[in-house]
Amino acid sequence: MLVRERSRNPFIRHELLSISLNSVSKWKVRVLPSLLDYLDANEKLPAALTFSLAALIRFYDGKPISETEFRGTRSNEPYPINDDRAILEFFERTWDKFPNDYRALVDAILANHAFWGIDLTGICGLTDAVAAHLEAIVTSGPRRAAASILPE
Repeated sequence: MLVRERSRNPFIRHELLSISLNSVSKWKVRVLPSLLDYLDANEKLPAALTFSLAALIRFYDGKPISETEFRGTRSNEPYPINDDRAILEFFERTWDKFPNDYRALVDAILANHAFWGIDLTGICGLTDAVAAHLEAIVTSGPRRAAASILPE
């Protein structure tokens, strides 16, 4: 509810790209606990949260343009990706190593203990779910991919 109220307030203007600064650490602190709690309570993975992780991974597909900034593209439009240099370089190397192997790409990213505080590949089904969402985002576009997980 708070997000909707803030987005309707004309006096507060948060650009999504500004909010995206340091998204890996934000996802770890703000979303990962909800994913783990949901999994614990329901014994299944939450589709929207696994999709959000795939979207995060897709967002971080970029190339360096300066010492502190990378640039990604979406619909042929560039966007800045700002985070710690080590995180940006890790994503660049990993995307370069596995450009069309979404499962291997996701596996490498989820195994990065420095990002998540744990090795997320140990969560049964998470790599496959995130990889499937990522492939859908890349091949069908984010809107169509998101629509596939949303209730009617």
